[in-house]
Amino acid sequence: MERTIKESVLVGSTSTALNDPFELCPVLIDDLSKESIKESLKFYSKGGSACQMDPEFDLEDLESWREKCRRTYRGTVRRARILSFSDNLDSPLLWSHYAAAHKGACLHFTGRAFNEMRYRKGVVSYKRQRPTLPFSLLLRALTYRKEECLDEEFQRVQSELNDSMFFTKPSDWSYEGEYRVIYNGDTETGAEFNQAGLIEVILGSRMSDENEERLRALLADSAFEKIAVRKAKISHRTFSVDLES
Repeated sequence: MERTIKESVLVGSTSTALNDPFELCPVLIDDLSKESIKESLKFYSKGGSACQMDPEFDLEDLESWREKCRRTYRGTVRRARILSFSDNLDSPLLWSHYAAAHKGACLHFTGRAFNEMRYRKGVVSYKRQRPTLPFSLLLRALTYRKEECLDEEFQRVQSELNDSMFFTKPSDWSYEGEYRVIYNGDTETGAEFNQAGLIEVILGSRMSDENEERLRALLADSAFEKIAVRKAKISHRTFSVDLES
């Protein structure tokens, strides 16, 4: 929390640190063939048209292409750092699981907090079936030459890849209403956020007086000295968390 407030940075989790063992584990589909590889290699462009086949591309060596896809997948998983948000401020489950059993705090962000293009952002979809990730899709992402790519097609490939890897979870988790921001852990130790995007801090209903005092002092000595601070409280009528007005 101290680094978050002082530096306007949030530190994401690796996939293995998250509490769902299926994180970043789509079903990998080996759909590679000479034809599918050749088709995938058209997805980078020279002069706005499909590229001429480069001599370095051996279409017969399928196992080499499979290993390229596996390395791309493993590298993406290793580098990814995941920030998780929810639109359910009043969920007692979320407060119990992610705010130290109501003893912690909730940082209330708006969508403008993470507007840098280098961040992958999206709403999580909840499904009964695990997502699939074809090797041919990985290959398209792998062979793109970013400075030459067709923007529309590149965005489509990235969107499909992101949905399969980062933005699909089992339906059991739907109560979270999760929104994610993904950044590259190889190049950044945390994701910087726009200070105007943090609009309030909500104190858990069981936060100790000592921790509340420390947090308020931390805010007072930061760029967020005038930020709204509210307290959460357990509802007397429903199974929900109320917020002081």
